[in-house]
Amino acid sequence: MDYLEENNRLRKQLTSENERAYGDVVVYLRLSHAEERQTEELLLEIIDHLLEIQKKGGSYLDLFGSNSERFCDELLANLPGENKSALFKFGLVLVSVSVVVCMSLFLSDFHWWSILIRISYLLVVVMLTFKVLKKLLFLPKMKSLIYSWLFFTVVIVCLVGIEFFIATV
Repeated sequence: MDYLEENNRLRKQLTSENERAYGDVVVYLRLSHAEERQTEELLLEIIDHLLEIQKKGGSYLDLFGSNSERFCDELLANLPGENKSALFKFGLVLVSVSVVVCMSLFLSDFHWWSILIRISYLLVVVMLTFKVLKKLLFLPKMKSLIYSWLFFTVVIVCLVGIEFFIATV
């Protein structure tokens, strides 16, 4: 069974309100520590229950409650972790580190310490980005946009500051 196709087929049957709330749950669970197959099976169970509730005139609140994040965390607490997200993050960091090293090799003032500073910064940004994305997911849209903008502004300002520091040392 192709879980993604089935999930997408069933999602078309949800009301816009239920689909939006379910979409947030999908992103939150897919960013979690759970193994991919378990996550997709869980999502199919959730959408089946949600469709049943919807047929009876209910909404996502009847299933998720008023705190969708807590609902997801309770489900995840019962699943064994695979570190899927850790593996993805490692791959992302590996590619990013490679780019930083290659870029640094082409700079005229090549210093190992400058590479280490950039790599350390990159690691922190990647890890924080995943944490921030999960936290912002269930906030109201405007609040989420403001916090996202602030987070990425701080990231850019810090990057400029680090590059300025490296250039002056």
